[in-house]
Amino acid sequence: MQTRSMDIKQLPPTIADLLALIAGGDEIVIEVNGKALARLSPIPQQSEQRIAGLHDGQGWVSEDFDEPLPDEFWAGRV
Repeated sequence: MQTRSMDIKQLPPTIADLLALIAGGDEIVIEVNGKALARLSPIPQQSEQRIAGLHDGQGWVSEDFDEPLPDEFWAGRV
């Protein structure tokens, strides 16, 4: 991945052109007056497909998971 810094005045004319750079793997840092304002980067794609039931039975939920929390919790004293 290559990081490119671009002044807001240097950005491509359309969002599609900007997205094409990002789809190619580039990260774009948008600057205004020499200061970084935003970072646009590609979303990593899941390389492996998820398998339903792979870890079946390995999680648990407490019997009281839906009980109200004590007042001490909300007051920050727990």
